[in-house]
Amino acid sequence: MKSLLFILLIPFLAHPQFMTGADVLVAENASVLKGKRAGIITNHTAILKNGTHLVDSLVKMSGVTISAIFGPEHGFRGNASAGEKVETTTDPATGLKVYSLYGTISKPTPEMLSDIDLLVFDMQDIGARFYTYISTLYKCIESAAENGKEFLVLDRPNPLGGNRVMGPVLEDEFRSFVGITNIPVAHGLTTGELALLFADEISARGAKVIKPGIIKCGNYRRDTDFKSLGLPWVSPSPNIKNYETILTYPGMCFLEGTNLSEGRGTDLPFLISGAPYINYETLLKEMKRQNIAGAEISQITFTPYEIKGVALNPKYKEQKCFGVEIRITDPSKYDPFYTGIALIYSVMKTHKKEFSFNEKWFDKLAGTKRLREMLQSGKKPSEIISAFDEDLKKFKEKRKKYLIYN
Repeated sequence: MKSLLFILLIPFLAHPQFMTGADVLVAENASVLKGKRAGIITNHTAILKNGTHLVDSLVKMSGVTISAIFGPEHGFRGNASAGEKVETTTDPATGLKVYSLYGTISKPTPEMLSDIDLLVFDMQDIGARFYTYISTLYKCIESAAENGKEFLVLDRPNPLGGNRVMGPVLEDEFRSFVGITNIPVAHGLTTGELALLFADEISARGAKVIKPGIIKCGNYRRDTDFKSLGLPWVSPSPNIKNYETILTYPGMCFLEGTNLSEGRGTDLPFLISGAPYINYETLLKEMKRQNIAGAEISQITFTPYEIKGVALNPKYKEQKCFGVEIRITDPSKYDPFYTGIALIYSVMKTHKKEFSFNEKWFDKLAGTKRLREMLQSGKKPSEIISAFDEDLKKFKEKRKKYLIYN
């Protein structure tokens, strides 16, 4: 079967404003889909610049055949909680079958693909390895290779930026659905660029991969500020409520592997943290010593509650917690990984007896046991950050061949 060719952008003179890959596809009347039976791997984030959903737009186009939809964690319409099993169903708006890829099945089966020629991926990722949408991307490329199907990515920008690379590079023994392959916590790649990297890795294992086609974003550069793009804000998942949460998530998510609340069950998940045992005045003093750039840290009290469709069983449900809040003041200076490590270090220093790790889950999120072991040995945040420099240097060299934006 012939590989999809890379689709060239309409010249920037014709499209002076930023366009997602989905908007470019629709502007070209979805010509690449004509004559093919398509399966769309997507969710509620696939919004066009006119505010309509990609699937709702495609089903109205003459000559476009959508055979099925495939939904990730949180479901096609984005209304399931984190970790909640998502069932296969029928979309009431379009009448299309929606196969769940989060739960018992994580990639399309041969039966699901029997009347599909081309898989199309369009979701807004947030740039962190443990955010599972890219794991779904990986598994779907794998399935396409196993079943001889073409694969197309409608690219979207990385909200963390195209140059922000940080955190441990995942080690093989820690592969999981929250760490699908050997990339750092923040990889600095778009979904299209990740697809090329994933395809090469899957191919290296002996699979016959048809090189993914990429419909690139229009008028986009690696150093473009995400907020300047003019995209309508769509929460990519129930607990990522705003852009500031995206910035803190790559560091604050590590709290899931500890007995600290990461703020689920409140209005400020991943922006606040704490526990009933915290003396927030003592913690705040220690946090101030860590010289966290680009953010203000203040003390806070909060009580997590169960929120339907958002937080089913948050830590310390209905218990008063004491902790700290992060307010981003300068995104260009803010380092989420350093901040997350500095927070855990500070709690361990001030509340050593009360603090604990869920070691298996923390190591799975970190992609290594080295991070936890360095924290337990009392190494300072700056020392911990430096310990991963060599691995990050190698990854940056590896990723160069997959960069499609200047």
